[in-house]
Amino acid sequence: MTASIKLILRKDKVKQDGTAPVYLRITAHRRSRFVKSNVQVEPKHWNDQKRRVRRSHPQSSVLNQDLEALEVRAKQARAELSLRGKVTALAIQREIQDKGTSSLFPFMEAYADEWKREGKYWEYQKVHVLINKLKGYAKRKDIDFRDIDRQFLVG
Repeated sequence: MTASIKLILRKDKVKQDGTAPVYLRITAHRRSRFVKSNVQVEPKHWNDQKRRVRRSHPQSSVLNQDLEALEVRAKQARAELSLRGKVTALAIQREIQDKGTSSLFPFMEAYADEWKREGKYWEYQKVHVLINKLKGYAKRKDIDFRDIDRQFLVG
């Protein structure tokens, strides 16, 4: 099952100036997640069928480019996650919002290096043994923090 990705105008969140925010709704397995875009328009400038800002808005082309970029990032995240077999609304949302997330092994190696700099050789060795065991279990060179779930920890 693939996740659906749609831009929606949140008319329930209209501000005092009359504008409403545009959100990206990601739905997978009957669960939805929302990602707020930087675009806010008056409801009269929003086209519900095309899910874009109408040309009557003075900055419609710029705003629609921003929305298109957000939608493309979400579709790329969906494609990457489908290759890994973990397509959920939450996973796509995290991919979009947390592009700079860290990997586990470089983090652990930096932690081990701290012990080494402090002259605590045995602590350094313990962490390296753990890194090697995790690499053997994971059968990969690296793991994103996002891939660590209950199943991984139990294993």
